[in-house]
Amino acid sequence: MSNTLVDIAEFFEADSFILFGESPRRKTFAAAIRKELEKNGRRVFAATRSFDGEIDTESVSYDTCDRAIIAMARKNTKSIVDKLKNSGITRVFLQNGSYDDEILAAFRDAGIAVSKGCVLMYLPESGGIHRFHRWLHSLFAR
Repeated sequence: MSNTLVDIAEFFEADSFILFGESPRRKTFAAAIRKELEKNGRRVFAATRSFDGEIDTESVSYDTCDRAIIAMARKNTKSIVDKLKNSGITRVFLQNGSYDDEILAAFRDAGIAVSKGCVLMYLPESGGIHRFHRWLHSLFAR
């Protein structure tokens, strides 16, 4: 699957998402994503990191949706590809900084479609600087 605006727009038509990347220690980009999704009526099931950095993949109910948003460091993303493959997740959105070519290949090999970029820029309801960034992207990213 390519990373086109149409693919991304379709990704965000869902009403619920599993979100990876929130932390109990500090504010994260994942927390901002969660806030924006919930503000617009979406359900978010968060797989949080523990204080020691482990990702709690077992506390998430994977049968609630088929899409995941990953907003965490690449090293942590690598550790959940197999879990997502076996969970029924069919699409993921990888926030900038959460992937590299190896991770993209791992998702492709697992049969999971990938969109990538800035989640807040692509959320249709995002306003302010994110909407402006989306507009600029539409002009120059061809």
